[in-house]
Amino acid sequence: MLIIVVASQFRQVARIDRAARAFCVRLAAIPREADRLAFELAQTTGFVPRDDLRSKVTKIVSENIGPQALSFSRDGTLPDRFTRAIGLYNLFVGPRQNAAALDFTGNGYGRSAYAMIIQLGDAVAARADARYEEMMHAGLAFFTSPLPTPELKDALNRNIAEVTNLTCGLVSRYVLFCERTHSGRLQRLARMGFAYSPGPTFGLDQWATTIFLVTAWSIGMMVFMPGTLPIDVDKVLTIAVTFGASIGFAVLGAIVVAQRFIGRKEGNTPGYPPIAELVVAGLVVVGLSIALRIGIPLVSALMQGGGYQDVLRQFIERLYGVITPFICTISLGLICSYMGCSRMSWYRVAALGALANGAALTCAGWLVAHMIGQQVLALFYVHPQDAIQLVALSTGLTGFIVGGMVLAVFNESERIRNVTAERIATSPHKEFPLHDAPSIAGGLEPPPVTSRFDVADDLGYRDRAGVETFEGDYVCFRPAFSNPEIISAYIIGIHWDETESCLMFEERERVDAGHTQRGRVYIRGCPDRC
Repeated sequence: MLIIVVASQFRQVARIDRAARAFCVRLAAIPREADRLAFELAQTTGFVPRDDLRSKVTKIVSENIGPQALSFSRDGTLPDRFTRAIGLYNLFVGPRQNAAALDFTGNGYGRSAYAMIIQLGDAVAARADARYEEMMHAGLAFFTSPLPTPELKDALNRNIAEVTNLTCGLVSRYVLFCERTHSGRLQRLARMGFAYSPGPTFGLDQWATTIFLVTAWSIGMMVFMPGTLPIDVDKVLTIAVTFGASIGFAVLGAIVVAQRFIGRKEGNTPGYPPIAELVVAGLVVVGLSIALRIGIPLVSALMQGGGYQDVLRQFIERLYGVITPFICTISLGLICSYMGCSRMSWYRVAALGALANGAALTCAGWLVAHMIGQQVLALFYVHPQDAIQLVALSTGLTGFIVGGMVLAVFNESERIRNVTAERIATSPHKEFPLHDAPSIAGGLEPPPVTSRFDVADDLGYRDRAGVETFEGDYVCFRPAFSNPEIISAYIIGIHWDETESCLMFEERERVDAGHTQRGRVYIRGCPDRC
């Protein structure tokens, strides 16, 4: 009896190495997103070979077929698509055979990722090799014929599509494996020659800049603001760095929640305010802020030979200060969620975000100053009775600066991402069609792109969307044939095969590797088609 257990239940059924389990889970998450990206790369995204690769493609086409088959014009003609398919193949699949240097891999991690993807996709790469050879023969026959027949043209179109799809499938998995963020994937694709221009995102550089600006602003307020008492330099730095890092964590939590909320809205999920997620994110930020408020002063005290008693006492006295990053998380999260995709100009969005976040943090500063009491305020201000207004003002100005900067970058990033998505969704795919058809004007006008997204009739006749939920990695447990008391365990991967137009299964990591099997997956079809 064969029992298949989903990979997410590894812990309950077997003791498998933790690293291997994590890798399998990560690998199982790739297929669906990889198929989407592969289709986009193959059908809607421009690709032009660069530098050495361009010279190599020119040499291959010119020497083996002729200049009539070479085109980098990106006009969708047959020579252009033929040249593009050759460039894609020699970009990613061809170099694996001669261990050629790969410019797009960059550092050692990129090279090892390429080797791993090629190893895992060896069967796909082998099919790409075969289709590439067929494409070159078909290209020679078509472009050198004085009157090419429709059969020659169809054969060339079919081979171009298959080489492009197989290569883009491997490229998409490589990019997803290397990069976790959307901006990182765009940058890597741009380095490979794809027509992607990554827009601004609120990444690590912007996050570090936010922390730096808040820290510098806090130092300036404590040193130059009227009505403040002189404070030792080490205390100023400790307070400023702690506050800056806390606000940085608040910004990070707010952006993560906002991006999730915007993604759900695009999926037609009701756009209720993400209050629950923001509260959870705010509590996480509070925990990190508490760790900073204890850790940074403690390190400073130990370096100066002091004890931890004063650190704990000061922490308890100023504990209410964690309210500020908590409110900042919720405020920025709500603002980014509802204004991050606004069609207004970025400076208007930034101004509104600055005002809203500044108002929220002004209230937070007023509340914190009231709760910590005049005894603590007397350590920093000449007139403690007037310190509440000063704390609210300084905190509000901090929120104003942070809100404006975050909304400006976040809104511009979301705007570029939405424009790109709209272009892909509404594009008639004229740039890289799979087939050519004569137009009324006598030229070549490509029809809508078609792709093999239907399962063959003898395998159930379901469309691609109807079977994608079955894709992933599974663990198979079965009694050994030699001894039923011995349980054999190995991985079964199920994925969509564009060339075969169906789901395929493939066994991996079998102890008896000589009996490894691979084949098609049958799924019972709909009653009206049976």
